[in-house]
Amino acid sequence: MKTIKIDYKILVNGFAPNGNYEADGFILKTGRFNEDAFDFTKHITLSNEFDINTNDYLWSCIVDTNTMEYRFFQSNEQFVYDVDYENIDSLSEIIVNNRSFLECVNDLETELRLIFNIPVLFEAVIMDVYDCNNVKLLTLDVMKEHSQWNRLKYKISDIDFYNNSRLHLKFCEYKKIHLSPEFNRAKELFSLSFNSDYLPLRFLLLISVLESIFTLSGRNISDSIAICTSQLLFGDNEKQSSIVYKQMRFFYEKRCAYIHGRDIDSITEEDELMLRKYVRIVVLTYWFMVISYGTDAKTIKKSIMENNIDVVIRLFAKSLILDTFEETKNYIFELMNVRS
Repeated sequence: MKTIKIDYKILVNGFAPNGNYEADGFILKTGRFNEDAFDFTKHITLSNEFDINTNDYLWSCIVDTNTMEYRFFQSNEQFVYDVDYENIDSLSEIIVNNRSFLECVNDLETELRLIFNIPVLFEAVIMDVYDCNNVKLLTLDVMKEHSQWNRLKYKISDIDFYNNSRLHLKFCEYKKIHLSPEFNRAKELFSLSFNSDYLPLRFLLLISVLESIFTLSGRNISDSIAICTSQLLFGDNEKQSSIVYKQMRFFYEKRCAYIHGRDIDSITEEDELMLRKYVRIVVLTYWFMVISYGTDAKTIKKSIMENNIDVVIRLFAKSLILDTFEETKNYIFELMNVRS
């Protein structure tokens, strides 16, 4: 086994916050394309069906067409791996064919999607590979699986993006902690829901997120999901909790109608946006419960079903729901008055 070190550079599509942003060992930076590199007369035909321009993806990454600027993530430190290889060619083949070398990239993409609730996309990755003495061995350009969904159609409000940007969760600090398989699968499904251009599939994946963490048996699935979601989000507000409960039952009925072929056109974009907003808050709050108290899935579900949720958890969920700091402050004062 030989030790190698890798520096990552990830071309970012769909994510351009103001100012600096760091997450999971990566820092967001700004680069600039050479305009001459874009020749929109060159096309490539795939399987005699798709006639596409190979530069379209790069063009979609530009955040300022006047300056040709784009955003990319650069690894703050080198990622270290132990690899059994004979020569540079075999090392290149091992890295390209082993998904573990892109795990840190996929994790970052998944976590940004969850935090910001937008379809961040990492397709182009550059890996500079060094030996244990920091002698450069090779550079690899890797293209991840392409998403066909037109992400420009997906919009969240400016205030939602601003509020989401306030949430700086350090997922990387908890990677070595044994998180529940329910949470890991929920996070994976939420990220996958951004990859399809087919609206019903995205909707079904979001329902599956809730099933993965709230359905611990095969009984009363729709009721279990509706109760847990409404209690976790608004367990301290009976009116709001009732509204969310009815919405979740309604969404699950749409899921069943589609699955069983009764009404395949009933799922709307408004349904998906509302469901996605709820699901994101549920997953993040569930994650916070796991890392804060180390409780297992059964204990978490029991406390939610009984509406026995710690005030810290309640505050965390509210910080994701409320639109302004003023609203959050007022909610805290209300809590203090109730408990005094």
